[in-house]
Amino acid sequence: MKKNFSHYPLKQLVAASCFIVFPIVAVAEADQIQSVELNGINATNKVRQGEPTIVSVFGKEEFARYGDTVLSEVLKRLPGVTISESKNKGTVISLRGLGVGYTQILLNGETMPDGFAIDTIAPENIERIEIMRVAGADSSAQGIAGSINVILKKKTSQDQTEVKWRLNQQLGYVDPGLTFSSSGKSGDLAYNLSAVLDRSRTDNNDRIDEYLLQKAAADSRQAETLLSARQLQQAAQVQRDSLSITPHINWQINPDQTLSWQGFINQVYVHQTKQESETTLAGATTDFPRNTSVWNGHLSTTRNTFSWERSLENDAKLSLITGWNYFRRASFFQFWGSDGGGQLLQHRDVSADANENVFKLNGKYLVPAIKDHVLSMGWETSYGKRQEQRTEHDHDAGENQVLYTNQQYDASMTKVALFAQDEWRLSENWLSYLGLRWEHVRVQSDVAGDFPLTHTDSLLSPIVQTVWKLDEQRQWRFALNRTLKAPTLVNLIPRIIRIDNDNGPLNPDQQGNPVLRAEKSWGLDVAYEQFNAEGSMLSASAYMRKISDVTIDSLSQQANGWLVMPVNNGNAVVMGIELETKFALTAIDVSLPKINLHANLNRNWSRVMNVSGSDNVMPDQVKFSANLGMDYQLQAGWTLGGNYAFQTQGTERASAYLYSSQNPERKLDMYSVWKVNPQTQIRLSVSNLLHQDSRQRADYEDTQIRAGQQIVKASNAVWHLLWEQRF
Repeated sequence: MKKNFSHYPLKQLVAASCFIVFPIVAVAEADQIQSVELNGINATNKVRQGEPTIVSVFGKEEFARYGDTVLSEVLKRLPGVTISESKNKGTVISLRGLGVGYTQILLNGETMPDGFAIDTIAPENIERIEIMRVAGADSSAQGIAGSINVILKKKTSQDQTEVKWRLNQQLGYVDPGLTFSSSGKSGDLAYNLSAVLDRSRTDNNDRIDEYLLQKAAADSRQAETLLSARQLQQAAQVQRDSLSITPHINWQINPDQTLSWQGFINQVYVHQTKQESETTLAGATTDFPRNTSVWNGHLSTTRNTFSWERSLENDAKLSLITGWNYFRRASFFQFWGSDGGGQLLQHRDVSADANENVFKLNGKYLVPAIKDHVLSMGWETSYGKRQEQRTEHDHDAGENQVLYTNQQYDASMTKVALFAQDEWRLSENWLSYLGLRWEHVRVQSDVAGDFPLTHTDSLLSPIVQTVWKLDEQRQWRFALNRTLKAPTLVNLIPRIIRIDNDNGPLNPDQQGNPVLRAEKSWGLDVAYEQFNAEGSMLSASAYMRKISDVTIDSLSQQANGWLVMPVNNGNAVVMGIELETKFALTAIDVSLPKINLHANLNRNWSRVMNVSGSDNVMPDQVKFSANLGMDYQLQAGWTLGGNYAFQTQGTERASAYLYSSQNPERKLDMYSVWKVNPQTQIRLSVSNLLHQDSRQRADYEDTQIRAGQQIVKASNAVWHLLWEQRF
């Protein structure tokens, strides 16, 4: 287990010194360095202030400061976004602190396939990030907490080539990275090409302490009986290699017509080896006290989008979008389970493959100009086919086959949406947005008798948003909308995914539920915003969501062990407040240092009505989060900054028998940028400088047994050194 960084003052001093000493050469060459103004604040404020919908836009100049290599590291510093690790669910990216699936992640406005990992999108290929707390009618309604829209690079305004060389350091590993981008124009054709090649390696070390007690009879005075107590040490070595290419071509056919193509090619290879050893303190051991596993995965994503746009008379406009998206995930897993002496007991070989093809055709018509109205309507259609196959071979110590399964399904996915929206200026100070969207999703298994299912979700979603401007700087916002959270295929297919070792109430097998219904929600938002001419802003908002058919995990004991399955469980209410501010010290007094400060705070509450007892909150909800950051232009050509993040989930009661908790998380990131000349700059950054351990606790108690588990995950600081060269 890693010790807290704060126990080592010398290490902190060395780390901080790097950010001061690294660019000191810039002082001697100050006459050659161009002035760099931290002016990204004004640009995003103007977009946010003028939008009729509740949306925040963050350009590359705002999120690229730290030189991150994974998108979740970028998102964690944005207002209202929290990143957490959930057991068996991986990285959870959320708005309003809600858990998996409540925040819609979009790529160029489109939903992503099941199994797609957002961290496979290279931050270097991103043009901007939009956070839509209440989306418009022209976006999918499947975002109860809101939507995060990642927009890939499209700008083709100037001839420019840029190369970035990168070194990442973590736990003694030094890994390279390379980014190439080029844009230009030739006649009526303009292009942009961005490519990122990256490698990362890391070691993950976890410690699991668990116990199981037999409870005495209710009328007995006997003490509880300790059935088992053990400690498991897990060590995993992960290597990830990725190549991401984002091409964009725009053809100006004539003054009234344009045709464009946006591509996205992403190849990710992951290799993981894992070792687990058990120390038995009391009672029986697990099935495999010593075990080793190897997992190899290949994720391939290809997206092609063709857009045609034509301007018509009286400011009318017609847009058509068509495209094809392909996703494949191939994985190979091997598990060797041994007894405490290292004698092989079982060898498990699993191969899993998923393929998805989706074709789409969307259209939008901007109605000819009507005084004080911007009226548009359109449609979205898509049809997809997904094939999954999972084959498992289990062998005993003599390599005799003891189990064989071959599970497969073919599913078709049809989505249809119709929408109309109107931006209506009722007066000089009052802007209203009215939208109506009908969305229909149908998922059907195409193989009779093999995981058969037909699942349909439909929603008619009215959207009302309004902005009342008190003056040029201050305004109020109100919004009412209807959204849903459709179940994923993984949660629908009744396929059992077995745990390799140590099945129990706190480590159960998993199974989908074919009768799972979509969660539907009514939402209300209110916000006060103030924007000042010098770029500072203040926002205070509150929200409420009333959710029906909320999904929770139902735990049960079966003949072959413990099993968890998602089920609908009545209604839930979610509410919260959000505060955000950013300003420059020079706006207060021009003699103050050139420091930009930005801070945000979120407090979230929730209650699941059908779960009795205290702490009956939504699954994996982050109750409180806060960020405090600064960007300091020490002198022309030299900028440094940092961001401190804090978040806590508290205690969550999933049922009358099961509850969990997690310790608060604290993270500190720092960066320094030295602009050598207009074409060259060097960036040094570190993320997770405190590298605090994560502690997750889970407890189960019924009338017969009581079980407890604590997982301690060590974290690491990651250093980035980036050389950026423009030509």
